[in-house]
Amino acid sequence: MKPLKIAINIQLPLGGKVGGAEQFLIGLIHGLGELLDSNEEYLLITSPQAVKWLKQYTGPNQQIIKNPFEAAKNADVLALVTEWPEFSEIDFKKNKKLMRCPYILDGRNQFEPEEF
Repeated sequence: MKPLKIAINIQLPLGGKVGGAEQFLIGLIHGLGELLDSNEEYLLITSPQAVKWLKQYTGPNQQIIKNPFEAAKNADVLALVTEWPEFSEIDFKKNKKLMRCPYILDGRNQFEPEEF
C-alpha cells in the first residue's frame, strides 16, 4: 500500500501575532504529523504567503509547498481550510485530475459537492 498523501491548503495572517485561527492550525499540523508519523504517511501543506512562519511548526514528514497544484499532485486528500481567494478560486477540475484519489474536504463550506 502506498503512503497516504494529504494536501492541506491554508493561509495565515502575516501580522506576527498568533491568534485563535493560527493556534488551531498549529494544533492541526502537530496532530496530523503525529498520526502520520506512526503510519509512515506524510503531509503536504501549501501556504504561499506564510511559508517562513509555517516552517517552525512542521515535522520531518511534512513539506511546505507554495503551489497548490503541486501539493495536489498524487494526493489522496485535499483539505481546504481557508476562504482566501488563492484557494477558493482554484480550478478543482484541474486539481481532481492531478490527485491520486480525488477526495476533497471543504472545511469552509465554500463549494457545492457537485463542483468536485
